[in-house]
Amino acid sequence: MSLKKAFIYNFVGTILFGILSIYSENKENGLNLLGMFLVFITWIILFSTYYIVKLESFKNQIINWTKE
Repeated sequence: MSLKKAFIYNFVGTILFGILSIYSENKENGLNLLGMFLVFITWIILFSTYYIVKLESFKNQIINWTKE
């Protein structure tokens, strides 16, 4: 899977999970998914940052190899 497709899937997943977590708040047994939603957002930010850095490093390696 390319990085572009991963961003699209993560964006759509965030929108769907965000809507689900906002509207599924249950007052009777205290089920609240907003905390899980924040964890999900944090995971996406970490995933995106890691793979962007990894992709840039890979591009630099390929450029350096082809220069020589």
